Amino acid sequence: MRARGAAAGTENMTEAGIEARLDSARALHRQGLLAEARGHYQAVLATSPDHADTLHLLGVMQLQTGAAEAGVRLISRAVGPAPGMAKAHNNLAHGLLALGRAREALASVGQAVLLDPAFRWSRHSAVWRRVTCGCRGPACIAGRRTGFSAVWASCLQRPGSTREKC
Repeated sequence: MRARGAAAGTENMTEAGIEARLDSARALHRQGLLAEARGHYQAVLATSPDHADTLHLLGVMQLQTGAAEAGVRLISRAVGPAPGMAKAHNNLAHGLLALGRAREALASVGQAVLLDPAFRWSRHSAVWRRVTCGCRGPACIAGRRTGFSAVWASCLQRPGSTREKC
């Protein structure tokens, strides 16, 4: 019921109103009040269905609650019109990996790294750690098969790395 009430009267929400609603949703999300946060996210999407930040954060919420397919769909919608969102590409990679789509996860985390090199060694990127040096799992094999050279190039830039270790 609260989500329905949250969406009421949002048809004419201004950009400032959207940002205020999104800030509230983020705060609620951080506090673990997911139902309340979802209502705010949905209210923003009722006004602005392609709002990239909102699609991304609602997708992250779906990933956090085990709904990987729904999360991947939402985050994919976010990066379509806003391809420069490194965090969204990184989170998309997590969702894709959860669905067993390692090749796509590799490409997505690679895009995150290209947009923001900090994701290369980020503690937030379990996907990146799986596809760099020392990885022997399916994501690494998929990366070698697709020839995603940025992964291997970055691996080789790491001190002590050789192609054999990558």
